[in-house]
Amino acid sequence: MLSLVNSQLLSTDLEINEPLKVDVKIMVKTALQHLHIFYPKSWPSLLATLDSLPDYLLNQTTPHKSMHHRIQSIILEDIDAFIWSIPNKNTSSVSMSSNTLAVASTQLIIRLTKLIKLLSCGAVLTSHSTSQSSYRPALPTSWPQGTSVTRLAIRRVDVPKFAPAISVEEAEKERLQRWEVVSRGRFECWKVGAGARDGEGFAFRVGKAIEVERGGRG
Repeated sequence: MLSLVNSQLLSTDLEINEPLKVDVKIMVKTALQHLHIFYPKSWPSLLATLDSLPDYLLNQTTPHKSMHHRIQSIILEDIDAFIWSIPNKNTSSVSMSSNTLAVASTQLIIRLTKLIKLLSCGAVLTSHSTSQSSYRPALPTSWPQGTSVTRLAIRRVDVPKFAPAISVEEAEKERLQRWEVVSRGRFECWKVGAGARDGEGFAFRVGKAIEVERGGRG
């Protein structure tokens, strides 16, 4: 978060002096007090956590520092990490891969749509894929009709491999160049699924700050 604020300041004409740095750190520290983090250990635990959010966030008898703040979003990180712990009553692997995910998707949708409506907030779900050429099935597998859903893919920009039969001198020269590319921390982001257009997206760098590159990804 501090890196994001710093990157925005660097894009302005403001003088970044010590008083400003102190103010920024105080602002970030205050903002982080309104970041509520939960650590469910299984799929049932995740569902129970979602069920408990209304009482946790809105219960006037146990107020917290965010009680009078608007909820900006609900973020579920690595949502597919809990698939292994989803209760399954079927014995066949085929049934488990289809019916179990369908049931889990329904369970998740019921809770998320309820929270989104109750808290007037958005929802962000993330998952990881081990392949750059394919994506894991989205969970939830489908959303209610009329729900606005945007699916994005993010990956680190590839660094070309060494060419075959390269000399030691050339390899050493390329090694330094490759390290320079890696140290830039370049990533690319693009839309996938419905409404996605080929080549549409952008690249950004992650270092001491986050900088979005102009002119699209690639």
